[in-house]
Amino acid sequence: MENTNNKPRYIAEIVNGQYAHWHDEFIIFDAPTHSGKTHFVLNVFCEYAQREDRRVLYLCNRKQLRKNIERTVRQLQYSHVRVLTYQHLQKLILNDEDFSEYHYIIFDEIHYLTSDAFNEYTDVAYKFLMNQNGNVCILMSATAKSLFRYLLESKKVKPKNYFVIEKDYSFVEHVYLYKADVLTTIIDKILERRPKEKILVFCNSAKRVLEMSSIYKDVAEYHCSQSTKNQKLKEICNADVIKHYSDDCVTFEKQILFTTKVLDNGIDFKDAAIKHIFTEIFDLDSMVQSLGRKRSLHPSDTCDYYIKNYSMQAISCFEQIIKKQLEPVKLLKKNHEEFYKAYGGGKERKRLRNLKCLYMNFEEKNGSTKNRTLTNGDVRINNMMYLKFNFDFREIAKMKAIKYSAVVSDWLGKELALKMELVDVDPIKKDLFLDYLESKKSEFLFADERKELKSEFEKIGLRDRYMGIHTLNGKLKDKKYPFVIKSGRDKRRTLNDGSDNPNRDKAYWIIEEIST
Repeated sequence: MENTNNKPRYIAEIVNGQYAHWHDEFIIFDAPTHSGKTHFVLNVFCEYAQREDRRVLYLCNRKQLRKNIERTVRQLQYSHVRVLTYQHLQKLILNDEDFSEYHYIIFDEIHYLTSDAFNEYTDVAYKFLMNQNGNVCILMSATAKSLFRYLLESKKVKPKNYFVIEKDYSFVEHVYLYKADVLTTIIDKILERRPKEKILVFCNSAKRVLEMSSIYKDVAEYHCSQSTKNQKLKEICNADVIKHYSDDCVTFEKQILFTTKVLDNGIDFKDAAIKHIFTEIFDLDSMVQSLGRKRSLHPSDTCDYYIKNYSMQAISCFEQIIKKQLEPVKLLKKNHEEFYKAYGGGKERKRLRNLKCLYMNFEEKNGSTKNRTLTNGDVRINNMMYLKFNFDFREIAKMKAIKYSAVVSDWLGKELALKMELVDVDPIKKDLFLDYLESKKSEFLFADERKELKSEFEKIGLRDRYMGIHTLNGKLKDKKYPFVIKSGRDKRRTLNDGSDNPNRDKAYWIIEEIST
């Protein structure tokens, strides 16, 4: 899009020839996509390094990006540049490979350290970064705000080495803050009034994706990490939901896509029909990244942002979750003996398995962990995760002091903050249980399906120990739902397709509608 404010748009414009004077220091390029970060490094800086006979290590966060960088390195006929992913670097470091020969190290997409902080090996890459001495490290990202703030505040990066270009958000028309209970109301209004416009929704949890799937069913598509262990989520999600039709057309086919934060980086959607981007992600780094997933192709390619406005109660819940992660680590750092006394054995030791900031080795040679007591050396700190939790805890303290919306405004920057407004609509309450009964009526419900039915009854407040058919029908009658559950035995020898019936002679329940 056209640059109308005469501000610098490319890294080369603000760096000029300063790179020739960089020695033993950290450099930050805080700049959006298409600001020339990679172009400057490969075509200007690496060319300079080649003239000076100095070696360059180029690190990146995704295999596809590595392949793209390697292709450019070959085209430029560089023999002094080595390209690795952070994941490969971490494996090589754990295998004791030496990297002292490199004069310059490029940390591309450095937000990997915070965005992927819950991969335990990001700590290896973080330590590698922080232990660099005697060489130049260039850190590049459009969305590493918390890490860059930390490096500046800790004086690891000098202010003169912080090069920033603000992202152009002129294509964003409105930024709305909404409460969680009005999400479906807003989406339904868009579906009704703007049937040709697409909606992208980033959910904060798998549970929220499942909740939305029970409402929007086939109207929407659903996406999550392929490594998820949630079986219900796997069943509804489509690994191939993202369609790459061309360099200028990357999209999804249905009108709505619900996804987890797995899409918060690495995918740029290019589709003028995507007009509405919702994010319910609480983590601020990931929240900003999720909003940036649409690329505007031309001046008329605009969109609106919608950000979940977390309540103080929800913020306090996140605070408690983080406290539980931080407190044992603080104790370990302060007093090893007290830590092992508190967490070394019994029930308390089991709590440590849920701590993401600590590495623990419980395994004995024979594979048994029973009655194992922790001793010095069994536990060590994952410093990157610990730092990430401290980032989050500090931002939560700000949210409690000056409100969530004020912190979000600070993270989004002045241009988007000026467009921010609160959504004031009354939520349309959906009876999800009634929708569920409608979807299951006339089906034979065998053992597994009956278990699912009972769990749906629990959601509307039924907590009876036995949950028999009479109890369930009593609840339907009390709630005035026009349905009844009946029982029977499946006598069919074959199914409609001619195959043998695996449930022959098994008992089933069936939901039937009552005429009113």
